[in-house]
Amino acid sequence: YMHISQINNIEEVLGILETTSSHSMIIVDWELLEEKGGDIVKKIRTNQKGLPTSIVMTTKDLNPSKKHHAVELGVNLCITKPIQIRSLIEGLKEMMIIKVDKSIKEMEERIEEVKKQIFELGEEEKKTGLIYLETINTLEGAREIYPWSTHPHYQMGMIYQKMGFFNDAVQSFEMALNIDENNKDACLGVARLLVKRRQWNRLVKILVPFVSRVHFPVVTGILGEAYLMLNDNDNAIKAFNDSIKLSDEKTTQRDMAKNYDGLGLAYQNKFNETSEGKWQEKAIDSFNQAVKYDPDYISAHFNLYCVYKKIGNKEKTTELLKTLATIIPENSEDWILLGKQFLDVENYTKAEFSFKRAIEKSKELQQAYYEIGDAYSEVNIAKALKLLDKSIELDSNQPHVLNKRGILYRKKGLTPVAIKNYREALKIDPNDEVIYYNLALALLENHDVNSRIMAAKNLKKAIELREDFSEAQALLKKISSH
Repeated sequence: YMHISQINNIEEVLGILETTSSHSMIIVDWELLEEKGGDIVKKIRTNQKGLPTSIVMTTKDLNPSKKHHAVELGVNLCITKPIQIRSLIEGLKEMMIIKVDKSIKEMEERIEEVKKQIFELGEEEKKTGLIYLETINTLEGAREIYPWSTHPHYQMGMIYQKMGFFNDAVQSFEMALNIDENNKDACLGVARLLVKRRQWNRLVKILVPFVSRVHFPVVTGILGEAYLMLNDNDNAIKAFNDSIKLSDEKTTQRDMAKNYDGLGLAYQNKFNETSEGKWQEKAIDSFNQAVKYDPDYISAHFNLYCVYKKIGNKEKTTELLKTLATIIPENSEDWILLGKQFLDVENYTKAEFSFKRAIEKSKELQQAYYEIGDAYSEVNIAKALKLLDKSIELDSNQPHVLNKRGILYRKKGLTPVAIKNYREALKIDPNDEVIYYNLALALLENHDVNSRIMAAKNLKKAIELREDFSEAQALLKKISSH
């Protein structure tokens, strides 16, 4: 509990409740000597101000008639004396979950109403904002009543996620994890959000201690993905293998395919680093395992195609292209992967068709536009920027999209515009070391003393956020020596 008080008489209780409802729960003994517990409950409910306080009644004998009377007066939980701690805890949990479930269910229904209203309002942003604010404030009230429970924090995170409030959603999930560090739902919630925002280092910091305590194959696989994106291939290989070993009856065929696909990419990266053939063999074997688990998993087919193309095996690449042509994707993600494959073979017409279908299938348009823009970034910067602009128009609170725009503007030689995008990204997420590094690179292109000083500051901040950021350390050393 946040605050515990021992109250000696009813006057002290009422004195507190007259001014505030800072206590989430009051425990009252039914057999008090000075005044009956039932009378005390009646006075509390009559005089209470602010948020409703939960009342727990203790009694030496609990019969149905007494329990019914207590509930009518406003008691939330009745327990018999002598009090057993385990029974008290279980009762409190049950009381909390019932109340929170009711509040959250009402709020989720409210969110659905909000969505309909927003659709009808169109561009009237002020009205939309007020509706959001009303919903958020009500759910915040539920969290304040039960600050010791993970449930309202987790549900609040889900609501914020639906609304598109990324930072608030992450904060809510992290608050749930602070209360219960082994909460699988909260961990998975924050992990999926951070994957979408490409915040790999932050993800690693959260997931490493979690997977050391909790056997959760899905989250362990996500940790492997984070390591893979950070080019930490050894840890990626370990995480993917651990996820595969931990798989159980709840693990889907697609989850297994993703793990083997990620494992194959990590092995292929090891081959690229060392030129040792054993790594490429392991990569091919892993991609084939992925296809075995899910024959329609486009990513594995595509990665196999890339390996055989690099080897120069035309027979295999032709065979894989034919296979890819027979797979009809079911979701936006797979249509995007198919579009990337067509870009790679310079079949721009089919790529355009695939990306169009991805947008039609997408439940998160801003994410689809980002992914497609990222795909075009290597072949058509102007088209990529237009797609990233659409993503930002739909949701301006996306630091990874602004970062990507900065990279592309810098490639085009538009350094001031790149710097502006990096700074906007850092306003949204001031804890992304990669964006600080990219901003430093752009500033150094100005070739003046002030820009060099600012670049050094940004590099120091990047290193502060990630001590093993070798690229930032090397660049800082280089500019400091001049």
